[in-house]
Amino acid sequence: MGTGAAATLGSRFFHGNEESAITTALAAIEEIGTRWRTSGPSAPWRVPDEPGVRARTYADTRGDADSDDD
Repeated sequence: MGTGAAATLGSRFFHGNEESAITTALAAIEEIGTRWRTSGPSAPWRVPDEPGVRARTYADTRGDADSDDD
């Protein structure tokens, strides 16, 4: 990825029962948001025949979460 590019963190897998997996996914994305500006979490989704849930966020890793720089 080139200098100054925003990172796409893409989908991640979170395992456990559905409620705990969703809670874990949202907490992980919230933690990312304390470090960088993010789009916030997508709605968690399931893939048939695969365990756990997936969630997506986009993060701008060029500055910190409190930065006003663009």
